[in-house]
Amino acid sequence: TVLAERVQVSEGEIGDYFAAHQAEYSSEYRYREIVVRSQPEAEDLYRRLSSNTIAFSRAAEQHSLASSARAGGDLGWLAKGTMPPEVEERIARMAPQEISPPFETAWGWTLIQLRERRQSQQPLDLQDVRDEILRYLTMERRRAVYTEYLEEVQQSYPVRFHPELDQRLQSSEFL
Repeated sequence: TVLAERVQVSEGEIGDYFAAHQAEYSSEYRYREIVVRSQPEAEDLYRRLSSNTIAFSRAAEQHSLASSARAGGDLGWLAKGTMPPEVEERIARMAPQEISPPFETAWGWTLIQLRERRQSQQPLDLQDVRDEILRYLTMERRRAVYTEYLEEVQQSYPVRFHPELDQRLQSSEFL
């Protein structure tokens, strides 16, 4: 319960986060995706895409498992809150035509290419995204609190974590 209290997120923090990320919430993104089964396949495609030996749309048509494959991976215009969280956290930092390194999603190994960014025709307000922001801030706070707690335990007791467990504790698996 002590840890749970330290993880609480206030309405003020939610509002501050929304204000600091207003540009993301007032933008729409047009991107392409490729989803494949394995990390080696995704990394091979990423190398080929990065060296321009294959076009993104062609790679999507030939290799992607996603329903967007027929359209060259194109998903059309999407706003924050309508994309998978794994995509949203990357796409807001990408430049047009940039291709992301492969990352794992529930559907498989994914690569995305930001095609364009534009001002949203229907900007979101805080109430539209409050729950999403709360989940994000709670996960971030939980990660920080657990890291602090584990450091306190290690300083107070002669405890050492196995390196693999330590790495897993830092991942999203335990959040």
